[in-house]
Amino acid sequence: MLTVLAGMGIYFVKSTDLPKDMKARSEQMRQDSLRNPVAAQKKFNFPTATTANTNALAKTTKLEDNTALKKAEEATKLLAQKRLEKIALIDKEIDTLTLTITALEQELRANNARNAEIQAEIDRHLETLARLEASKIS
Repeated sequence: MLTVLAGMGIYFVKSTDLPKDMKARSEQMRQDSLRNPVAAQKKFNFPTATTANTNALAKTTKLEDNTALKKAEEATKLLAQKRLEKIALIDKEIDTLTLTITALEQELRANNARNAEIQAEIDRHLETLARLEASKIS
């Protein structure tokens, strides 16, 4: 004998020809379906309003996830852009400092040459002073 449960297409076989374990399983499935028809529909993959609501919720969640991903991507791009701008400013400052250092090194070399000239002049004056003192003593 076949029993159809609430027109859902779930058939439960009641027969004395079935082994005990199959009878028990059939009765258990019938009881489960009576207690929670939504679970039975999900278990057997039947399309229902619940499934449609679940699908709509999944689509909404997916759209929200996509929106969140897009926002995260935009934030990442913005951070990358700010980082590039900061790097460009640092590069500009490095170039300025490099030019300043080069100019100072050239000035130092020029001053070193000038310092050598001044030192030579001081040495000449010291020699002259030593000669004058020597001539003064003699």
